Amino acid sequence: ILDRTFIYADPHLYQTKEGVIHPLKKLLPPYQLLLAVGGFPDLSIFEPLEKTLEIIEKKTHCLKNIGTLRRTTCMGFLLDEFRDLKKDQVMDALERAGMEAIKKQKISGKTKKAFEQPVFTNPIFISAGNIMIDRMQKEKKMLFERGL
Repeated sequence: ILDRTFIYADPHLYQTKEGVIHPLKKLLPPYQLLLAVGGFPDLSIFEPLEKTLEIIEKKTHCLKNIGTLRRTTCMGFLLDEFRDLKKDQVMDALERAGMEAIKKQKISGKTKKAFEQPVFTNPIFISAGNIMIDRMQKEKKMLFERGL
């Protein structure tokens, strides 16, 4: 949320009747775009993060939210057994979202829907997760055992 020019501003922040303002951001408000991937099969996991960004946008008046892209688990995309499950559609939508954010400062509903589309049912999600964890344990990439 804070870019590299933030530390060079003086004064760093000041209060106005609209809220707290950063002087370098007053003339040309920057944009924020939430891109979140969670290892849980339900988009509700992102609600606290979305609410936090809403509060930041309202209180600072210097960050405009131009979109929210939420993706439930993509771990199955790494497994050969599940690779064909709409991976290309999701990745194409991510690329489109980046172009839209740059060119239009917003994400279209069609792109958002393609990115957030359900890919795995819960049984597939559980199976893909367990296969991946088993492989990582064999390769000693994780320090925990399932069930601990």
